[in-house]
Formats: sequence, structure tokens, C-alpha cells
Amino acid sequence: MPNLNTTLHLEMLKRSNGRQGLLIRILKAIKREVADRGIYGLEWGDPEFVEPLRFIRDRYLLPHVNNDHCAVEIGSGGGRWTRYMLGFRKLYAVDYYSALLEEIAKNVKAPNIKLIKNNGTDFPGIDDRSIDYLFFLRHVCAFGRVSYSSISR
Repeated sequence: MPNLNTTLHLEMLKRSNGRQGLLIRILKAIKREVADRGIYGLEWGDPEFVEPLRFIRDRYLLPHVNNDHCAVEIGSGGGRWTRYMLGFRKLYAVDYYSALLEEIAKNVKAPNIKLIKNNGTDFPGIDDRSIDYLFFLRHVCAFGRVSYSSISR
């Protein structure tokens, strides 16, 4: 069960009550659309601009990035979330699709990242009990039943 003590909706309500002028909102929308996105996955929302995604980034991701820790990102896609995890000592970007891992290799240059192609439920090349942080967002459900014991090892 997620933490219900979040103020996300109250903060969004407060901002909506103090709506900016139409011109400012239009200019921000144009800026979002013409920005160099270059990363596959941003078409579903960029955490830099989309409030609920920014909340996830700021609450559940960035506070846990630690240069002394190792992390795994499951379902890395083109690197939409990967780019925020480069501060980990080691980052495993795991995806089922080789083409998406190639996108990360093209867009995210970092010596601490290791790209891993998996079968949808395994984690080849990741040592047991070597991970301090695990991140995935709406991906595991795409492959049906996943053994969480393979994640918790």
C-alpha cells in the first residue's frame, strides 16, 4: 500500500487555484513540445514538466541516489528515468528489448552504467544481494506473473 500521507494532490489543487495566465501556460506548453527530447519514452511524460512524474522523481527516486550504492532499473526503456540515476556507484539498466538498451547507450553516457538484456523475469549478471535500490514503474505487469523472489535475491 502506498504511503497515504502524501501532499501531492493538495499541492496540485493549490497550484490549480492559482492558475497562471493563459499566455504563460501556452508558452510553457510550446517550450515542452519543441524541447530536444531525444530520449525515447518522454512522449509519455517528462518528469521535468509533468507534475505527477516530477513528484515520483523527487519523492521516490532522487532522495535515494547515493554514490556508495548500486541500483537496478527494471524496464529502462530509452532512459527517461535512467538519467536521474547516474549518481549511483553502479547502475544496472535492465530491459527485455535490445533496441531500447541501444537507445540508452546512444543517449546516456556514463561509465557506471551496465546495460542488461533479460528475458522479462531474470537479472543476468547481477550478483545476489548486491543491490541497494530497485526502481521500476509500471513495467513488471507487462510480463504477467513475475517471481518477486528473483527481485528480492
